[in-house]
Amino acid sequence: MVQTVLIDGIRYKLRRFSDEKKEFHPIVKEHAKNIFGEDFEYFDINYKLKSVSGIGSIPDACIIKFSEPSEWYLIENELSYHSLTHIVPQFTSFISGIDNPRNPARNELRRTINEEIKRDVIRKAYILKKSSQTPEELPGFLESVLAKSPKIAMIFDDTNPGIDDIKPQLSRLAETKFIEFKTFVREDAEKVHAHLFDPVYEDKKGKREGVIEGKKPPPRTWKEKINEVNENTRSLANALMKRIESTFPDATHRPSGVDYVFQKGKFTFTSLSLKSDRIAIRIRTLPNKINDPNGWIGTKEYHWFIKIGEKEFQLTDSGQIDYAMVLIKQSYENVKT
Repeated sequence: MVQTVLIDGIRYKLRRFSDEKKEFHPIVKEHAKNIFGEDFEYFDINYKLKSVSGIGSIPDACIIKFSEPSEWYLIENELSYHSLTHIVPQFTSFISGIDNPRNPARNELRRTINEEIKRDVIRKAYILKKSSQTPEELPGFLESVLAKSPKIAMIFDDTNPGIDDIKPQLSRLAETKFIEFKTFVREDAEKVHAHLFDPVYEDKKGKREGVIEGKKPPPRTWKEKINEVNENTRSLANALMKRIESTFPDATHRPSGVDYVFQKGKFTFTSLSLKSDRIAIRIRTLPNKINDPNGWIGTKEYHWFIKIGEKEFQLTDSGQIDYAMVLIKQSYENVKT
């Protein structure tokens, strides 16, 4: 059965990944600061260090805290249905390699991270500020951090039944965090997603469950836009549209991109634009002026839908619809067909 959750009254379903390296790993990387805190920086190391002798198996990444007290984690991202039998030998081999002063692993790891920092000017400036280091001091700072015993973070897309088998062994090897970072997609708009997780860090209010709404492309149609706004705005828009339709049965109406327009003949007399918590309504104001005793209409003039000019007012609740219709009716009557 598909796992679902309600977020702000909207139902989301759990996303399943088919390949953690191509799908899940980039999501963890993108939201690493949400999991660990703003002072941490995430570095891919698996594919960059495979050739270093003596390292053995390589974790996916490491994440370093550049403010004091500094610390670092080795990161492994795994899916809920994957076997974990390789995990303990992998971390044992890697940690043994970097703890051995004769092994080049630690220097190679520091060099790899330092090169990645140098390639990104903005990131480098941020790290220097967080660490209070100069560019010349940064390699030494990295060396001092990596000389500390690493912690381990196992990040899963859902509960993995094999966790209990490896917990005791990993905990003896290093301090270990087991983090479920679940991704959910909105049932009625699957381009919208959210993440549920338990952050490693504590904010001023203490540790809490994290909820991040994922990035999504901007809406391109009225249908996408009306599905994006909150329920109150959606209900308000539907009520207003029904009122306009019943008041002006001869009017035609249609979506226009992310907006919705009503026309008398071939001329637009009102348009609706949805905001997250309100509706912006445009009406024609020239050549005839609109009688607006309540002073709702703004002074700014637009020319989006009505060539002769349009002005805007806002609607936030259903109790305003009656007066909105007074203004819209004047716009309708200003159209001469």
